Amino acid sequence: IPPPLEASTNGFHELASLAAKELGDQTGHKHSQPPAESSTDMLLLVATATFLLVRSSSKTLVGTASARQRSKRPARMLDFGALRTGELKQLLKSRGVSVTDCFDRETLLERAEERRACLEAPSVPPPPAGWAGADPLEQGPEGGADAVLILLHGFGDSGDGFISQMGGPLITQPGLRVVFPSAPRTQIGGFPVSSWLSLSPGVNPAQMMRAGGSEARSAVDYVHELIRREIARGVPSSAIAVGGFSQGGLVAVRAGLSFPDAPLGGVLALSTFFGAEEATVAAAQRSVRVQVCHGEADGVVPLAEGQRVAERVGRLVPGAAVSFCSYPGMAHATCPEEVRDIRAFLGALVEAEAPPEAADLKAMSAAELKAWLRDRGVPTADCFERADLVARALEV
Repeated sequence: IPPPLEASTNGFHELASLAAKELGDQTGHKHSQPPAESSTDMLLLVATATFLLVRSSSKTLVGTASARQRSKRPARMLDFGALRTGELKQLLKSRGVSVTDCFDRETLLERAEERRACLEAPSVPPPPAGWAGADPLEQGPEGGADAVLILLHGFGDSGDGFISQMGGPLITQPGLRVVFPSAPRTQIGGFPVSSWLSLSPGVNPAQMMRAGGSEARSAVDYVHELIRREIARGVPSSAIAVGGFSQGGLVAVRAGLSFPDAPLGGVLALSTFFGAEEATVAAAQRSVRVQVCHGEADGVVPLAEGQRVAERVGRLVPGAAVSFCSYPGMAHATCPEEVRDIRAFLGALVEAEAPPEAADLKAMSAAELKAWLRDRGVPTADCFERADLVARALEV
């Protein structure tokens, strides 16, 4: 990680010119003057310049190291017992294995063991169709991952550029696969800039920080499809986290809170902002784990915005486990202390406790089953007998 960019007001125009030149070199457009005029716009362009310049100098080296690490890491055996019934069925179907004659979880597990060689073969489902951004890049085991982090870059960056920022040995852990998606490019101020949000050409940073569901909807839907893709590869939803930096953090938080299929392992919000006051919250995420990290010297996204992320999530999801960490001296970048906290968050994800076995669920009392289902956002109002609760729990 390069040292945080420190620039005085007098240096903004020089860095903005570098950003304009870098953008011009990459897109074929030549710009002699930066397009931004306000100091806030200039800050945003400075951040874009930092990402682009760091990416051009270091992504090749980190990409080579990532490929070397990936080739050395042995594939892990899939833990079928850790998958929910629906996830197990989806995995089997995604590999062309028939489940029409599997009427309960036990027969699904037997079928999975019979076809283990097929299921553990490195067959990667294609990325979701129809997305305008580049295909996601990956770091870590291609097959048999214990956990997955889907990590979204910031405004103006890309998946391969973000590997240079947050990839490599910084967050690599045995059994962890990190997916780096890329946002599509859009015209902002006459420049083609990558953005997760659907923004009007004349948008300013203040408007961006209050973006809501309509601006983020397509990106949120895309992240949901990436989560489903990982489940189809055999990773339990409880071992999947969604994270993002800056603008990508807004999308990650909203995608994580609204994923309706099953409880996720967590949400990681880095130097980001929450956007509009309201957000969709799925019942399955009522107890989701959320880690918010922010630099106290961030001049692009103020510390108050990071605090607001933690405050809004706590209000919208009272049962969520929200943790807020701030770092003295850290600008709109990262620091060793933040990396340490991120690694701890990911370590808990990799080592997450597997769901109880069928025998354990059948041994629970009706009250215990209700509490267990309620913690996972599963409705029980239509369960009138203990047997109904057991059947519902086995479906989960």
